[in-house]
Amino acid sequence: MTDPRPRRAAGFSILEVLIAVVVLSLIAMMILPLLSRSAEMNLFGRESTEVVNRALGSHEQMAMLPFGHALLEVTSGTENRVEEVWVPAAQTEVAGERRVHGAGGEWKLESELATGERPLWRRAMTVRQHQLTDLTNDPIDDQQLDEPLPGGTDPIFVHLKVVDVEIEGERSGGPMGTNRRVLVRRIKAF
Repeated sequence: MTDPRPRRAAGFSILEVLIAVVVLSLIAMMILPLLSRSAEMNLFGRESTEVVNRALGSHEQMAMLPFGHALLEVTSGTENRVEEVWVPAAQTEVAGERRVHGAGGEWKLESELATGERPLWRRAMTVRQHQLTDLTNDPIDDQQLDEPLPGGTDPIFVHLKVVDVEIEGERSGGPMGTNRRVLVRRIKAF
């Protein structure tokens, strides 16, 4: 005996398809912000790592200099401060977007920038000189090393040099806020 009712065609009804599309759309709307936030955090982490690496690299260069090196000398005032910018070896600008080619580059004074060169990093290196008696063991005294010796002080009285290296990216802001800035400090003793 055969069934007199007609058989339904196998497959999904339009209602089932619409429900599936709505469910998948809701899931996608929940996942997309997570992907966007993940990309922002990745950019933040990369930039922070790069700033820290540049600061440490510059600081290590200063640390390898002998105590009496010209870059560590304070000639006038109470500190020697050098501000430089890092310019990549080759860069082009396409539709307002800066593109860097290759890994090379150099630190220059801002006055040495050629027309069209745009720095990616700013570096400020500050050197202050002190006597050993400026250090205290008093935990209440938080004014340690606050009286640097003036430039031209007889080298026999200069026992410590405080070297600060501050690096800041030139990015004008973005999803994670402003530029990353890192300060690294070292005290060199004679």
